[in-house]
Amino acid sequence: MKKQKQFFNGFTMIELMIVVAILAIIASIAFPSYRTYIENSRIRNAAESIQNGIQKARTAAVQNNARVSFTLGANSAWTIGCTTATALCPAEIEKHEVGATMDTVTTTKIPAAGTQIFFTNLGTRDATAGQLTQITIDNTKLATADSRELNVTIGSGGNVRMCDPNLPTGNLRAC
Repeated sequence: MKKQKQFFNGFTMIELMIVVAILAIIASIAFPSYRTYIENSRIRNAAESIQNGIQKARTAAVQNNARVSFTLGANSAWTIGCTTATALCPAEIEKHEVGATMDTVTTTKIPAAGTQIFFTNLGTRDATAGQLTQITIDNTKLATADSRELNVTIGSGGNVRMCDPNLPTGNLRAC
């Protein structure tokens, strides 16, 4: 009988050590970029959550034919509710809490003392003074150069827009 050739005899310890060393070097190079990506994703998630909450409040005002408020809480938590509670329009329509992973996300409000937006039954922002007009979302774990902060702006007509203040003028995503 003929003996068959074997093409795979295994690896030596030195070859395995070289592979592990190469993988360690690649991981150490990639980890900081991955961490920055994750933290910037938290900014985007918080901004999208706030934008969606404001749009839900506006929609709830039209659906319930009532004055509805959007209240921004700590980090990116928010609550939607009717300002005058009835059987059809409760004081708390929806509440969004944030998890412990979002504790590095910060919000800066304009005006600084503002925490609410009020929508009329037509979906427009009412004329109450001191309402939020802009919310800037950032992350405390990132250096300024690495952070991709986002703004959520609320127009007088009730329209909501998310934009990036760091992009050049002319870009559709720029503020």
